[in-house]
Amino acid sequence: MQSLINIESSLQSHLNWNRFNSSFVIEVKRGNEIFTSTAVALNPYVAITAAHCVDCADEVVVLLGENYARPDSVMSAQKWIIHPGYDPRYSLYENDIAVLFLDDKLPNHLSYELLYDDIKLDHYAMIERIGFGGRDHKNVKIWTNPSYQSISFNKKNFLFNDNLSVIGDSGGPIYLEDEGHLKLIGLHSTLEGDHTTYAVNLSEYKIWIESLISLEEAI
Repeated sequence: MQSLINIESSLQSHLNWNRFNSSFVIEVKRGNEIFTSTAVALNPYVAITAAHCVDCADEVVVLLGENYARPDSVMSAQKWIIHPGYDPRYSLYENDIAVLFLDDKLPNHLSYELLYDDIKLDHYAMIERIGFGGRDHKNVKIWTNPSYQSISFNKKNFLFNDNLSVIGDSGGPIYLEDEGHLKLIGLHSTLEGDHTTYAVNLSEYKIWIESLISLEEAI
């Protein structure tokens, strides 16, 4: 079983956080309630997150930095588009993806992720995940390494063995370590049971995401 304490101690000595500076926490307001989730940037004005994170939102705010309580800067999302196939009445994880369009340009020191056409995983794959879930009453950036379990029959979701995910990690990036390079392959969606996490397979949504970005740029 994974130990978050051991992971955090190990990270202090070897993890290069600059590899993960494309992700940040988002604050979502629904009426008088505020929720936190995670998002990852694709370009200076666009980020993606899980659909359920922004579903029925009145306002979405981006907080940049490593700690939700002490953000380096705060930005607003101009709009967010949820995948038309997302319907929580039938599934909490299928088509669980949304695109955020920001009011202002993200800072130049952030990096941006690429989308890939096809991703194939096996049980030896090195998987890395970033999330801002609430741990010890804090929403700080945390790295974990779930293991690959399987892929759904329609290929839209990866299933990972993951006993460290918590509320607030949703929408966070999931990477494949490939010969020293990180490839963005998914978004953290939903924990089912004690340790199985469903993640959005981004290769299945690449065309949809890129079409939205192109349309927005044309407007």
